[in-house]
Amino acid sequence: MATIRSGSSTAKGRLEEELERSREDLEDFFENGTVALHWVAADGSILRVNQAELDLLGYKREEYVGRHIAEFHADPPVIQDILARLTRGEKLDKYEARLKAKDGSIKYVLISSNVRFREGRFINTRCFSLDVTELKKLEHALRESEQRLRATHDHAFAGIAEVALDGRFLRSNARFHQLTGYSVGELSHLTIKDVTHPEDSSEDADKFDALVVGKIDTYQAEKRFLTKNGAVIWVALSASLVRDEGGQPLYGIRVAQDISALKHAQTRQKLLLDELNHTHVSPDKRHLAICSEGGVPVMMRPQEKPCRSGLSRATSSSHRFRWPGIDLSHTALRDRACRHRTAPARPVGSHPRRPPDRGSSWLCAASGAWIRDPQAARGCSRAHRPLCGGRHGL
Repeated sequence: MATIRSGSSTAKGRLEEELERSREDLEDFFENGTVALHWVAADGSILRVNQAELDLLGYKREEYVGRHIAEFHADPPVIQDILARLTRGEKLDKYEARLKAKDGSIKYVLISSNVRFREGRFINTRCFSLDVTELKKLEHALRESEQRLRATHDHAFAGIAEVALDGRFLRSNARFHQLTGYSVGELSHLTIKDVTHPEDSSEDADKFDALVVGKIDTYQAEKRFLTKNGAVIWVALSASLVRDEGGQPLYGIRVAQDISALKHAQTRQKLLLDELNHTHVSPDKRHLAICSEGGVPVMMRPQEKPCRSGLSRATSSSHRFRWPGIDLSHTALRDRACRHRTAPARPVGSHPRRPPDRGSSWLCAASGAWIRDPQAARGCSRAHRPLCGGRHGL
């Protein structure tokens, strides 16, 4: 009997030691775990809390334990919903909540919890709170960045479009829709080729292919768009490609700026220059008057009425297109000519040689020759000194 009692006592002692060890392990897990953990009673009061949760919120144990859990939640409806669910026996998995720290800051947590019932009676909750505050800050910063980028994209003065590698339009801003005349839904069924002028399509496709295969990183070009109503507009295009971390192409970005007005202005300027370079004069009716302003010849009739032949089309264009700063009217030419001394007219077609000595030669308007001898010049009724120290303007 003594042996049996001794063996039973030894076994009991061993079991008590194992039970104590398990209790210590549980206490260690509860108190020293890296995840915030607390127990809450049926009335919402906090029964226990570990050091991780105290460190998270900055409270001392006596400031936290015994108080109602709702006091530490930033959103009353959230904690009310949590307690209601737990009371019904539901389990919570990563329930998002906000807790109030002692310093007034807000901590974002994901709560996983259930309830320990004994004979149907609510004993306590077992709540794990995972701190995701830094993750939330990053998400908030990313969301703000995306919103700013979207606002910049949508309200940019230039047209911006994202295109797939096969040329299909993926996304575009309002300005791009204005340039092409297509709506969002219509553009999503089109490709780059559909809005490109046929004469520019081949070159643009070759450059985009070079961009996709990595031969170039970006390219710029002036090309023509075909709008929905069939109009042709000129755009300055900048194209680039977005790649993943492995360098694989994802989609292209095309930025288009309308330069139609610039192209039209260049065309009008070229028209004016062509007209100026192709002026002609009727020898029997018109003469050149030598003007000292910049060496510009002024067309003069015998009655000294200025006339510039060959500029009728340029003059007509200037009025039709309303070119700024251009005045080819006879009145303007006459006013310009009258501000400067002019030599008597000489027949057009005579090309006087430049005088060997400025200020000491005379121009004979009849023959178009320069006279160096003052005596001979006085004998010629149509000989006059050139203007501006010999600058005859031809």
